[in-house]
Amino acid sequence: MDSRTINICGVGICQLLLFSGYFALLDLQKTLLASAHDDNPNFNVDGYTLSGVIYTSFSLSVLLTPSVISSIGPRLTMFIGALCYLAPPVAMYLENSWLLYVAFSLKGIGGALTWTASSNYLVLNSTEQTLARNMALFWFFFACGYFPGNLFTYFAFKSVTVKIDESTRHLVLFVMAGFIAVGAFAHLFLRDVQESRKKSNADTPLQALKRTSNIALSRNTAVLLLAFGYVGLNMSFISGIYGSSIGFTLQIGEGVKRLVPLSGVFAGCGEVSGGILGRIFGKVNVFRINVFFVAAVILNCICYLMIFLSLPAVANFGNTYEKAFIGPRPWLLLLVAYFLGVGDSLLNIQMLTLVGSLYPHDSAPAFGVFKISRSVFTAASYYYSRYLPLPTQLLILTIFGAMGMITFNVMNVTHERRKVADKC
Repeated sequence: MDSRTINICGVGICQLLLFSGYFALLDLQKTLLASAHDDNPNFNVDGYTLSGVIYTSFSLSVLLTPSVISSIGPRLTMFIGALCYLAPPVAMYLENSWLLYVAFSLKGIGGALTWTASSNYLVLNSTEQTLARNMALFWFFFACGYFPGNLFTYFAFKSVTVKIDESTRHLVLFVMAGFIAVGAFAHLFLRDVQESRKKSNADTPLQALKRTSNIALSRNTAVLLLAFGYVGLNMSFISGIYGSSIGFTLQIGEGVKRLVPLSGVFAGCGEVSGGILGRIFGKVNVFRINVFFVAAVILNCICYLMIFLSLPAVANFGNTYEKAFIGPRPWLLLLVAYFLGVGDSLLNIQMLTLVGSLYPHDSAPAFGVFKISRSVFTAASYYYSRYLPLPTQLLILTIFGAMGMITFNVMNVTHERRKVADKC
């Protein structure tokens, strides 16, 4: 195994550890806060709003992240960003409203640092030929982060029925914080990129900011904006909204709260499966159209239809005994979680690969623009989830999925033709 592949595996393992805690926390956020409110009516903070705060902060921070990377390098940037992930579980443990908003804003800044730096680190350790493979390999490790925290929570919720008691909430938050801390400090053991690779990507902070602005205002970004937006909307739905909606559907029965982390486990299985497919095949083009991106959108739309039929329209708002068209079937809901994970994995791998291929020498600014665009839509999704019922959200996802699929492949076809022309 060459040094670059070792670096890819290393950063993937760091993300696995970090997100073992964060994924479980994100799935449970709305449910944990609702139970805390039941114990203390004066503590009233909405989980969707907090997620919106994360991605608003993320969007505002990403623009400056390439400048930070150019100053201290991707490895230290990832470490500093990962430490910020500790703020949410600590604030949720203390159950202080104003501290929660501060902590989740800090998490948004940390996410901007970690994601942009890790994407830059992946590109610096890749070539045009290995980029798709390395993105899939990284995604495989990253997606495995769905398992440890969610599995722990599933067993911790063994005696939980409608409400999660305080001792169980605190135990889960303590363990999730432990996962995050281990993942954060693991970044210190990553190796720096070879000097020859770094020089070709080096910029002063001001140059990095200028490059980011130029890419943000470019034609490529304008064409890909709807595709970026769909990836963001779909990410928020699978990460925070779908699991909560299952947990609030009390018609399922007493074990409904355990389905929240279990749906996260199945989504993780789907993410891993998508990563394996990407690792084996890289990217598959038919007439220069990206087959995986098209397949992911179609698969997601089928899942949206199953959710529309299976969950009550108001399931995303809170506990409800309302019925859906066919009634909630746990096995079907978990199967949908799996295929949503497959679709999300394929979407992200293909998007990261295309962005990295479009800007091989400006990877940090380019991924920064992608993260900004995606997180704006993710934040909007969390904010409107407080007010829009599930059917409306599913319709929005379907429309954006269709438009994103078209615009992504317009850019993919254009880029493939340009690569062929450059070789001639």
